Amino acid sequence: GYRRGQMWGYKIDKSNGNGMFNSADELANSGLTYAFGTPRVGDFIYQDLNNDGEIDQKDLAPMGYARTPEQEYSLNGGFKWKNLELSFLFHGVTNSSQFLSGVGAFENGFQGQYNDIHMNAWTPERYAAGESITYPALSMSPSTNHVNNDYFMADRSYLRLRNLEVAYTLPEYVSSTIGSEAIRFALNVQNVFTIDNMKSKHIDPEIGRINTFQPYRVFNIGINLNF
Repeated sequence: GYRRGQMWGYKIDKSNGNGMFNSADELANSGLTYAFGTPRVGDFIYQDLNNDGEIDQKDLAPMGYARTPEQEYSLNGGFKWKNLELSFLFHGVTNSSQFLSGVGAFENGFQGQYNDIHMNAWTPERYAAGESITYPALSMSPSTNHVNNDYFMADRSYLRLRNLEVAYTLPEYVSSTIGSEAIRFALNVQNVFTIDNMKSKHIDPEIGRINTFQPYRVFNIGINLNF
């Protein structure tokens, strides 16, 4: 009854407001044990779906979509006005998910690798001051946060202007001065911009990881001469 490639993870219990253990008393009074480690103050609180007091594989829940997009689309077009030309290619996908796990999402990779999603991590000082907290307590070693859960579930839907070209052909009376039938100048740009819902601006939705080359923005300038 599930999608092929269905993602599974732990659901965060946000009934206390931020979904993290904010004090030693809250942690002790929860009565929860984790089968994959010992939670600390500042770690995620997971929902005990079968109410047995232990967070384990029995509490995994289906999340998001499969990584393979359910829809993929493109729009290719352009126009020409006198000697000026413009062409473009948009490409996008919808209904596609991925867990941002491992290097690039878990800060303990390579003895500490951080990006924008680790900003505003939980600390006692930040919590006491009522400041914005958007990530659990950091850890240089694997913690109970570093598992598939709905915080790390990413929406891979995106719309990308994959190719844009602007060209101009010189008037014939200009090109004829050097004996050419036509002289055409063109500027081509690949991966112009992307609209997405990723939690990190450093992780491309098409790639899904930060330790892999992200799509470059490539500029090409060309001159075409016909004789």
